Amino acid sequence: MEKINYQTCLDPTIQVLDTVLLNLPVSNIPVDLISIIRKMIFDLKFFKMFLWGLSYWEEPEYDWHLRWAFQFHTLAPRLTKAAKKLVVDYKNVSRRRQEINWEIFGYDLREEIDAEFRPQAKELCIVLLNGSFKCKSCPLNHLKSFLEYARDTSSFVEFVFKNLEALLLPVDVFLSDTLKQQVAFIQSKLVEPGNFANSFNRSRTRVKNLDELISCGRTWVNQISCLAFLVWADGDNNERLPSTMEVLLSDLMQRTKRYIPGVVALFTENSVIPQLVASYIDFLLEDLVEPMAMEIETLREGMIFLHSLFVQPPVGFDLAQLYGIINELPSLVRLNHLKNLVEGIFKDKFSGFMQKSYRVYVQVKSIYNLRIKSHLSDFNPPKINALGFLDSLLETLKKMLDSQVNFIPFTKYQVEIVQQELASFRPFLMNNKEFPNESGELRDLWSQIVTTVYNARYITSMCSGNVFPVWYCIVGLPTFIEDIRFIKSTLVEKEDHHFCRNEIANAQAHDSSISLSQPATNSELAGAFIGFQEDVRSIIDHLLSKRDDLTIISISGMPGQGKTTLAKRVYNHPSVQHHFPKMVWSYVSRECTMRELLIKILRDLVDRDHESVLKLQDADLAERVWKRLRKVRYLIVMDDIWHVNLWHQVQLSFPNDRIGSRILFTTRNHDLASQTNLAFIPYPLRLLSDEESWELMKEKLFLSDGCPPELLGIGKLIANCCKGMPLAVCLIAAILSRIEQKLDLWNQLAETLKSHLASEECGDIIELSYKNLPDHLKPCFLYFGAFPRGENIRAKRLKFLWIAEGFIKNDNEMQSQENLANVYLSTLVSQSLVVVTERSSTGGIKKCNVHDLLYDLCLEKAVEEDFLHWENENKVIDLCHSLPPKFNHHRLCIGRSNPLIKPRPIATSKELPTSRVHSLLWFSHLGNPSFVSMTLSFRCFLESFKVLKILDLEGVLLGEGNQTEMVIMSSNLHLRYLALCLTGIMDLPPFTGLWNLEILIVDGTSVVSLPVSMWKMKSLRHVKVKFFRLQIEDFQENSFEADNIETLGTIFLPYHSITEGFLMKLLKLRNLNCFVEGDELHPLWFSMLKPLKQLEALRINGHYNKSSTLNFPKMENLKKLSLSGGQLPWSILSTIWKQLPNLEILKLLSYSCSGSTWDLEDGNFSKLKYLKLEFLDVEEIVFSACGEDTFPCLEELVLYGCHKLEEIPSEFGQVCTLNMIKVLGWCSSGAKRSAFEILKEQQEYNNDSFRISVDDYDAAVEPEGHGSIEA
Repeated sequence: MEKINYQTCLDPTIQVLDTVLLNLPVSNIPVDLISIIRKMIFDLKFFKMFLWGLSYWEEPEYDWHLRWAFQFHTLAPRLTKAAKKLVVDYKNVSRRRQEINWEIFGYDLREEIDAEFRPQAKELCIVLLNGSFKCKSCPLNHLKSFLEYARDTSSFVEFVFKNLEALLLPVDVFLSDTLKQQVAFIQSKLVEPGNFANSFNRSRTRVKNLDELISCGRTWVNQISCLAFLVWADGDNNERLPSTMEVLLSDLMQRTKRYIPGVVALFTENSVIPQLVASYIDFLLEDLVEPMAMEIETLREGMIFLHSLFVQPPVGFDLAQLYGIINELPSLVRLNHLKNLVEGIFKDKFSGFMQKSYRVYVQVKSIYNLRIKSHLSDFNPPKINALGFLDSLLETLKKMLDSQVNFIPFTKYQVEIVQQELASFRPFLMNNKEFPNESGELRDLWSQIVTTVYNARYITSMCSGNVFPVWYCIVGLPTFIEDIRFIKSTLVEKEDHHFCRNEIANAQAHDSSISLSQPATNSELAGAFIGFQEDVRSIIDHLLSKRDDLTIISISGMPGQGKTTLAKRVYNHPSVQHHFPKMVWSYVSRECTMRELLIKILRDLVDRDHESVLKLQDADLAERVWKRLRKVRYLIVMDDIWHVNLWHQVQLSFPNDRIGSRILFTTRNHDLASQTNLAFIPYPLRLLSDEESWELMKEKLFLSDGCPPELLGIGKLIANCCKGMPLAVCLIAAILSRIEQKLDLWNQLAETLKSHLASEECGDIIELSYKNLPDHLKPCFLYFGAFPRGENIRAKRLKFLWIAEGFIKNDNEMQSQENLANVYLSTLVSQSLVVVTERSSTGGIKKCNVHDLLYDLCLEKAVEEDFLHWENENKVIDLCHSLPPKFNHHRLCIGRSNPLIKPRPIATSKELPTSRVHSLLWFSHLGNPSFVSMTLSFRCFLESFKVLKILDLEGVLLGEGNQTEMVIMSSNLHLRYLALCLTGIMDLPPFTGLWNLEILIVDGTSVVSLPVSMWKMKSLRHVKVKFFRLQIEDFQENSFEADNIETLGTIFLPYHSITEGFLMKLLKLRNLNCFVEGDELHPLWFSMLKPLKQLEALRINGHYNKSSTLNFPKMENLKKLSLSGGQLPWSILSTIWKQLPNLEILKLLSYSCSGSTWDLEDGNFSKLKYLKLEFLDVEEIVFSACGEDTFPCLEELVLYGCHKLEEIPSEFGQVCTLNMIKVLGWCSSGAKRSAFEILKEQQEYNNDSFRISVDDYDAAVEPEGHGSIEA
């Protein structure tokens, strides 16, 4: 008889069916035909694997094997013949030679499987399970034979259990919990023998007693394969099958345990492989199934402790001493089952086991104290915001204990103890918020407590997931609890010595609460430019003079004297903007290079395509700048330029075409302009007079109310102390705004100023301003030092980071953390500590930064207070070339250029299990992300971080080759903030363990697929991804738990029932940015938004074509709407505004509406304050019957790129609330002219608050006598 190849005999049949499945027509076939063919393929693949397993059985009756082989020998060709007939039928259909009855397609093949295969399979399985069959013996080379068997087995095991759920589905209602547990147990242990053998092979150890291991492994594989196949063959028709399986599985488990003594011997005789011992202990733990009596609980804990030592042994610990204890475990486990009969013997053995285990515990604890605990005490925690950090930690621990965190066994209750003990430190920190200046017992105690609080975050972070060795927690947590209680007892003793300063603390707390409740003073008052009006006019005259040659005007002065403020006022003046067609503002700073400066300038000149600019060489950059500026009158501002060398490097990029171009410097160097080899006009800035200083302080303090007479004298005295420095005046005014307007309090401040101000610069005043900040605002202010110097910081990013850091403590549930963060930022602005560089359409803060002097203070205090550590990215990567160091800082900031400050040496440790870093921020350079991610060192660097709470990698470009790095990041299970920059990565890793993630930001060029597990994150609140798709095929509505999401974007949202179900879960959503694809917007698409009652901002982007029917729902809370793409008819806007009664901002962008005429009707948009029209083809805006009722609250109108609109209707000039019209970017000359006409009309009505801003100014459009109203 021909020998059958069990591995390949069914392959032709399976290949035929695969071909048919790929080429089935999409119509005119029965609905279930595809599932029928898939089931046939599954049946044949399953049977193929089972046939392969037959080759490893021995049977006592040789004729039985012949009988089975003969039956299959005749059956296999019949199967193949039936499959080939199916292919012939399909080809005839595809060639239109005949019609086919799809209802009977593949009938012959199905009959062969169901009528022949299944009955014989059932018979064979019963014989094998109940007979005396056994595994074939191995050849002489046991290990090699078994390894080959294990490799073949792995594919079968994977196939069986991958499809086990589908196999058991028809009888799932009958399965008991016991049976399910047994199936899970067998599944988890099925591959262990192969793993053991592979480990021995890798270690090249001479193996003894391998027969026991081989017998155990083969018994598992063959028995479970028979059981699984029996389910396949008879599951649908046998209701008694579950009970039969339960008996058979129980028998299999008991027979498996008989091999334990042999396996134990194998372990102990080959004791060089601790991983195998760990797996063995884990195997024994499965057998402790009795209710948790005290002894069993202790025994389990001891076994887990021993298990952890074998998995990741402590450095310097000898594992050989443990094998004697391991040998006792099997008898202890067996005695556990017979405890009632042999209780005395069990207790004796249990007591001996515990004594030996305790001696091991003492040794490991000494190693922990020597290598780990000593390094914990070396950590220098931040010296500010100790109370805020404690409150944030207590909140995190509570959330951790309440959530489904995967705690290491026996650690959850210890984390609860840590939480309770830490709370006892709160009264002390309430009374001693700042690091005590005076040395002594109070200072030592404060340091001990704060260090302990920060160590608590590090240690409790080890108690979840599989990141750290388990023995760290088993030993470290009880040790740490002992330390906390010792410090607590010390604190109780010292309280009698009046270490707590309650009265001072209460006063400080009172001041902090007052500062938030008081209205913030306006640091950007239109008229608050005291003392510089004449300077503005003088510099403008120099800029607009008839001098043809390229000329430098250099404003020089001390830091804080107002150079940048003056230059901005000049730069933004309408007469200057009208005179210079090309204008660029560039912040230079001390460390700026030639390349950086040219990139900044060229980016502003080209306006778009910034990515191509970054790829240019230095010479090409210089040439591009020169070409952009050639034969055009330009103004280039170089703010805070330090060195003439930089000017000489870029000088040739600025053409001198003798048409009146200008360069404006602001500098601390009075002689800089004279060294430039160009015509120059020096403009040294004078100091304010005493009277001007007082006028500026009054503007900042009292607005229009005026100064109380009793404070007039002392107020002038305080203003005089500022020595004519505008920044100093603003900072002192901010301090005074927090003090009650009483004469004695102002006198106290005056005395303080006299004693502190020794120099003419305002460094002491800046220091005083920081010291007088409320405690809760100090970390928020110092956080500006975490960003690169001069960077315009996105306010949203800053506020999200503050929230994630725990700086925003919200005791008022009626106010969101975001709103409170807004209050904090506005307060810093009102205190003149933060400068607003860009406002949003609502008037809120969009971008901000700090003055150079204040930035220096942030860095100085950050280092002094151990608040953050700055490092150069090249230095960090160099450290990681070999073994990655463990960084011992709380906050680590990395960039390509260091701030100008001497930081402490970077603190690292090789003993700590992971870096101490809580927050890691990696910044881009000039908006260009680093490619450092492509280096192996970057991966090593990331591997050293396991307890991060904030990971901001917006400055590192992650590509397709960084999937491993993405997985490494997800091992930081306590992340609260994650920001990435991606290109080429389509799928994010599952992130399944990130129980604390609240903020996810993904920038870059990729369209990302978010994992389904993301929608199970209960903590998730803000998802800001450049582009991502909702995986409709994977989304499961019943498993959605991320119902706290408030921000979501930019998401592709097709019209679909799944999409609708997804949006119905987002009842707290306030900000949605979405993208719509397709030929036409579905008429019911907008109706999907109906459940979003809390939505406040909505942006819809799309490439769809026109749609005339929209069902826009009523949305009472929507205040901001942005539309782009879609080419909706203008008439739809009349429908939309009626559904949005509280809309305040409307942006119609990039062909969102189509048509030559926008006819305003019926008193449109009654609460609208801001209207922007960008890149629209509208030619005419008509106020038909609406008249004065249109836009009754409009404050700002912006036109951008509307080249066909020839006129701004004069009716806009009749809107009494309108104060700004902007006509920018390729608008028509007619639109610009009509803007000036409205300006002239407003001037005639004495409306001095009305302004216009016109881009690409052409003097020909300016009407005569337009005046010089400031823009």
